[in-house]
Amino acid sequence: MEPSSQITFLVDEIESHLHPKWQRQIISSLLVALKGIQSDQEWMPAGKATAIQLVVSTHSPVIMTALEDVFNSETDNWIDLDYAENKQNGAIVSERDFIRQGVSDNWLTSEAFDLDSARSPEAEHEINKAKQLLEQVNASESDLRKSFQQIASRLPATDPLIFRFQIILKARGIEVQ
Repeated sequence: MEPSSQITFLVDEIESHLHPKWQRQIISSLLVALKGIQSDQEWMPAGKATAIQLVVSTHSPVIMTALEDVFNSETDNWIDLDYAENKQNGAIVSERDFIRQGVSDNWLTSEAFDLDSARSPEAEHEINKAKQLLEQVNASESDLRKSFQQIASRLPATDPLIFRFQIILKARGIEVQ
């Protein structure tokens, strides 16, 4: 029996138990190790090359960000599994184009994770309430101030949304700190 010329490495939830710093390195480190295996083929018959496939699953935006450095759309595929709320099979399998997002927050709000926001659910709820309030032409100054305070209590002072909200309120003649 000849040795197989194909090797598949399957790593389920590659981010499990890894600090985010390590998550940023794990894919490129694995690829280096696999290239080492591929180049050291003393066990293969002469003239045969080993095809190595790496299959990885993840729920980590840090892993997705790290993939941006190594993903090659000519040789690599991104297969996405989405929960299907109204289907009996429970999942929708899609091949997606790998579009770089730049930072992990952007991955969270991409089709990879389908979140509306990278912020906490409570902050997101307050932001949505503020948007509805700002759409009202006759929203009271008191309600707008209260909405700003609710958001400011949930977000860091450096969050760009705080600054934008202050500008909108200032345009309406309302000063807030």
